[in-house]
Amino acid sequence: MALWMAVPAWAADGGGGSIYEVRGIEVSVPMSKGLEATHEAGVTQAQREGLRRLLLRMLTQTERETRKEYLATLAKDPKRLIERTVVRSEKQVGERLNLHLDLHYARKEVTAALGKEKIPFTEAAYPLVLLIAPEEKSEGAATLVWKAMPNAARDLGLNVMQPLGDLEDLTQLSVDRVAKGDAGMLEWATNRYGIGEIWVARANATPVTGGKGARVKVAATLTVARPNAAPVQIQASEEKGASSAAEAANAVYPAVAGKLAQQLLEQWVADHVIQPGNKRTLRLRVIHDVQVAKVTEFMTGLRAVPGMAEPRMVQATARESLFECEFSGRDEQLDAALAKLAVQREKSAEGVTVWLIPPAKRGAVAAPPSVPQAPSVPAAPSTPPAPSEPAPSGKSWL
Repeated sequence: MALWMAVPAWAADGGGGSIYEVRGIEVSVPMSKGLEATHEAGVTQAQREGLRRLLLRMLTQTERETRKEYLATLAKDPKRLIERTVVRSEKQVGERLNLHLDLHYARKEVTAALGKEKIPFTEAAYPLVLLIAPEEKSEGAATLVWKAMPNAARDLGLNVMQPLGDLEDLTQLSVDRVAKGDAGMLEWATNRYGIGEIWVARANATPVTGGKGARVKVAATLTVARPNAAPVQIQASEEKGASSAAEAANAVYPAVAGKLAQQLLEQWVADHVIQPGNKRTLRLRVIHDVQVAKVTEFMTGLRAVPGMAEPRMVQATARESLFECEFSGRDEQLDAALAKLAVQREKSAEGVTVWLIPPAKRGAVAAPPSVPQAPSVPAAPSTPPAPSEPAPSGKSWL
């Protein structure tokens, strides 16, 4: 693993962030109508590109294809969906103006536009990814896929970071441990980098004979390790041709990396999509006793459930709290999320009851309280008492 790798600057503020933040958009427009008009044209082009990336991370491919005409109307006036535009840099190069922007889309406007047409969407941002280098002695196919993955992920709005490459990383991170889903390594990586999963690629490149020019075929496997889950593998292949082998390689590796990233994003959106017309009020009874810190931890996890609005506390006692929240997701999404939060739960007509502490066993009869009695004085034995068996360790002999 190379020692020159460093954490990108955006990783310091949490990496994944809000799904409505689309960062690092770069556009180049011709200087044809003066600086001010060219600037406006560049910003509009960036806003349309930002909306494209936003819809990639919010909608399934099926929805993007079937609602293509309506989504195209949104792209005609992207400004109304923007909350804030931040121009990071602006520079004239020859007859062109190059801009680098970050866009913050307005959640209320975007969800209203999608909800109006009852288009299912997700607001769950893809987790921050730690991409580790393949264990190759030379720069082979896997290394070239690894180098292409950050750009491929960024184009889809996924945030990928690479390890610092210091001694601690060298002793902790390994392809074999990722493939095994090593819980200790995943916990260490989560605590150190704040990531949600780890990627590592394996790949083979094969020259394709016949025809004009040079052709290269690459078959790649990406292993994805996530906390509290078994590792998964996704596969993709791509074949490209060019006038030279170098040109073919420059084209084929970004293409196969893009396919891998696209598969992961599509699966994520499909697993977290909600139906706008399915909104209802959920009553949540949380039993916690005096362990208030567990309530805070639980509510943080609850807010990440797809379709879950900010919970509102209705009442609270020292033992339990009652919350109400608007929920637009599916019941199985809530069940899966509660299972991941490692809480015990029960459905009823009144809502969902969650135990942050072990619930009392049903039907158990509490032992009656002991009544203290004055000690009696034993009579003196006429013969020495027989030795008694020692009491079991940790148990009362009375």
